[in-house]
Amino acid sequence: MLNSTNNSIPVIVQGLGPMGKEILKAAHADPHLLVVGVVDIDTSLTGTKLGDHGLEPEDIVISSSLKAPTSAEVVLHATGSYLKSVAPQIEDALAMGLNVVSTCEELSFPFVRHPALSDAINRSALERGLVVVGTGVNPGFMMDRLPLAMTSMSHSIDSIHIKRVQDPTGRRRPFQAKVGMGLSKQEFEDLAATGNFGHVGLEESARLIAIGLNWVFSDWNHELTPVIGRTDSTVQGLVETLEAKTDDGHLLSLHFEAHSAVAEPYDSVTISGCPPVDLVIDGGIAGDAATAAAIIQAAKVIDSSHCGLITVLDLPLRKFDNRSLP
Repeated sequence: MLNSTNNSIPVIVQGLGPMGKEILKAAHADPHLLVVGVVDIDTSLTGTKLGDHGLEPEDIVISSSLKAPTSAEVVLHATGSYLKSVAPQIEDALAMGLNVVSTCEELSFPFVRHPALSDAINRSALERGLVVVGTGVNPGFMMDRLPLAMTSMSHSIDSIHIKRVQDPTGRRRPFQAKVGMGLSKQEFEDLAATGNFGHVGLEESARLIAIGLNWVFSDWNHELTPVIGRTDSTVQGLVETLEAKTDDGHLLSLHFEAHSAVAEPYDSVTISGCPPVDLVIDGGIAGDAATAAAIIQAAKVIDSSHCGLITVLDLPLRKFDNRSLP
């Protein structure tokens, strides 16, 4: 596990896309993390310094593949949403003795979609005494960890309704592409038919809530709908919903809405229980900055987690240290 000194955890940032740059910025600004390496597959960046691109720490040389400095302990991984495409990178990091904190949405709860990959990653991590976790704002917090925390204030819960409503206009381009902005209706439908399009993570969030409450869902309804512009007939974004029910009457509904016609962004969690709980966050949580925050927070507490492939539900809120007890 971690052997960092001076309360500074040495990390490598893997992936210099818009999200990776956000994570790099947040990690460099955090006094508890120390950026010691950066990796990106763009060969035009290989061998150049971060300072050449207006990034900090200026003297860090960008590598095309993961090469762990002896001091590195955690990889802050931001290269993709789908586990099949990033699993080799995770295995490489584990082979180098590095813990992994990833933005990969499917990694937030991969055990159902990818049981074989999950088992392989878990075994690799356990053999080396390392931790792998997927986290972010969604999945990772807004539609799973936060609602579960709120259920601790209510009993006899019948239903949970979670909404995340956003205007993607000001978000990074990859996020806009995920929700279909600028596509024709036919292009949207063709991509949706592949099963590798749209917001990734609704199913993972639902399964995190299910294990958190010990619910077993027997009925699922997952829908993806384009939002079409009134004037030019292009796609402005999407509405994605997931409704899951248990045989004994519990209901979970997740509503993710991201399109340029959104008037007022917000996040909300409504719990029907005793007492009922209703939370609304006006303006919503800024997704990119919040994801970077989730990644660096996980890196700071990962040494207090059990080894293997874990979920955000296994992450503590703070690093355990006997010396910090009252």
